[in-house]
Amino acid sequence: MPQIRVVRCPSCGSTDAASDESSSYADLSHMTCGSCEFDEYCDTWEVGFNWNVTIDLDVGAPLPLFLPPLAPGNGAHDKEPSPATRGPPTRAALGCTLCLNDNATVAWEASGQQEHGALIEESHFSVRVAGCACGTAFVQVFCERVDWGGGDDDQTWLRVPVSGAAEAGARAAIAARGDAGLSSLLSRMARHQRFLVRSDGQSWWRESGFTIPPHD
Repeated sequence: MPQIRVVRCPSCGSTDAASDESSSYADLSHMTCGSCEFDEYCDTWEVGFNWNVTIDLDVGAPLPLFLPPLAPGNGAHDKEPSPATRGPPTRAALGCTLCLNDNATVAWEASGQQEHGALIEESHFSVRVAGCACGTAFVQVFCERVDWGGGDDDQTWLRVPVSGAAEAGARAAIAARGDAGLSSLLSRMARHQRFLVRSDGQSWWRESGFTIPPHD
């Protein structure tokens, strides 16, 4: 039986999946699913392992609407490729028992151990890349609302784990367009990731709803 290479969503298995060229950057493809809306920024290696799959399909037969999703342990970062097929270097699988600890205070401390530089740096708004010792990168957003009357400024930090491809995508987007569209870009990156919030000296996890707070 003939075999073909198709794109399928690694999350739900839908074949209604493709690269959104309008929001891809440099060598990073913005892969999207039209069924479950899962999306992520991927390099060539990640697309090949996580989104592409070879199936048997008779000539003229319709493409199945759904295929088996990516099985745990079969992702691009779950196995070491052979030197002959290895693509561009990418960051290790996301997270460890410290930076993704259910105790948000522990996770906050671990995820900020390393500093990878600022993407945007303003008086009341910044986007920086922090990191855990395990190698996982975290995009950190700082927003401040100035209380001009009482002096009790509202300060909020958000920190979301990202893949190496997503981190590179953020850098490429800012290099190309400045901070225009950064909010929607980060929201897409974090759509399926829980993220850390810190305010008033307290840290906690949020499971969804990543948005950049208002700031001055």
